Amino acid sequence: MGAPSTKIRKLADSYARITAVAGYFWQHPEVLKGYFLFARKLGLLNALSRFSKSFRQGGARRILAPQVGTTQLRLRPSSGDPVIILAMPCQLSAANLIANALSRAGIASRIIQGPSLERYDERTHFVINPPAFVHLPAFYIAVQVEDSSKADLFTEAYLQILENASAILDYSTANIAFLSRKGLDPRRIFYLPLDGCPDNADYFFYRFLLATDSISFGEFWHLTGHKTELPSDTICLSLPEYVERTEGFARDNRFGFSAFPGLRHTQSWIGCAMSYKYLIMLARQQGLRQIMICEDDVEFSPDFEMRWRDIREYLNDSDINWHIFSGLIADLDKEADVRGLYQFRDEQFVAVNKVMSMVFNVYSERVYDTIARWDENNHDVTTNTIDRYLERHDSLSILTVNPFLVGHKESHQSTIWGVENTHYTPLIKASNQLLKEKILTYKKITGVPNSRTNVRASLCDANTTPQHRDQEL
Repeated sequence: MGAPSTKIRKLADSYARITAVAGYFWQHPEVLKGYFLFARKLGLLNALSRFSKSFRQGGARRILAPQVGTTQLRLRPSSGDPVIILAMPCQLSAANLIANALSRAGIASRIIQGPSLERYDERTHFVINPPAFVHLPAFYIAVQVEDSSKADLFTEAYLQILENASAILDYSTANIAFLSRKGLDPRRIFYLPLDGCPDNADYFFYRFLLATDSISFGEFWHLTGHKTELPSDTICLSLPEYVERTEGFARDNRFGFSAFPGLRHTQSWIGCAMSYKYLIMLARQQGLRQIMICEDDVEFSPDFEMRWRDIREYLNDSDINWHIFSGLIADLDKEADVRGLYQFRDEQFVAVNKVMSMVFNVYSERVYDTIARWDENNHDVTTNTIDRYLERHDSLSILTVNPFLVGHKESHQSTIWGVENTHYTPLIKASNQLLKEKILTYKKITGVPNSRTNVRASLCDANTTPQHRDQEL
């Protein structure tokens, strides 16, 4: 009896997992799209092999973790009733901070001190320090103010209260790391520093409202854009809720790049694209001629600093017309055209008409308006991810270098697609090889030899200086 029952349990477990994966893919087609992309580039058998490996190692289970459900976050009820904020008297400062931020967003609220004598309705409630309450609403946002260093406070009952919350707002990244280690899904946790400074807290609170569709991107820009400044023109886009990734980038960042907390959404690819739109709008507002944006899973080679110095010098030449410099093209389109080859010191620059990667790019002010027109209301994942959106604009002048400037850390998992970064490794290799082949084809067609000539660059204005022309390949 033991062996058959064991087989039945295994079959039942496999069926449950397959059903769960199918359901997840139905609700999140962007993840399935990643596997289709892999199959299209490297073959169906490779795609199935990688999915099977990920499935066996638990990758499929990881992507099944629930995300915040916007249907549960009723912050603008049709009745017009105010949002309820539950707080003990000792937490009134945090309650007032949230109430004032809601008011600036046009959302009415009411603070109730101590246990409510009223019956909780179906509205979402903000509950500050929820374990202090004997009874909780059906739908609540847990505002977590306890210190994870007091680990004895985080009993199984406490963790279950947080697990049952529609979302968790936590003031400490150390807490977030602790909760993640305890098995809580970081996609349901939002960093919210509650230090009494509205401008320190406003960005993150409205970031949470934007992530859950409680406000629009336009409202978010109106509420935060005028008081948010980019610390520099070299930015690393990161999510503070993914603590290991942000700390890993900080260890590797020997180049003075400034970390910026990216935006989020229940559909991760929308949050990613909104982050780029927001950063570009800030760069345009601050009058920056260009801005470098990398992602925190970028991998720097030992010679990065020297190469990056020369590349920046080349990009700063006002005689060159370019829109985007891409330090890594993860998925070069087979239909992409090489439109020019240029040599500057030891770097071979390649001009192409398509870009497909956001790991490390520099954006010229010439492309700001194009990126700012990305439509956050278009939820078609097949065409409107930020890289697909840019890829459709084949009139853009894209510069890259051969070999690529940066790599992609294989040890990380994609926060957008829910797959391991190792899935991208063969795509990047294939993309690099395809670029080399296109360079050779371009040389044969144009007759450009493997040495410097005086060919006029297609990216340069008519008033290109002779000195610059001598640097072209």
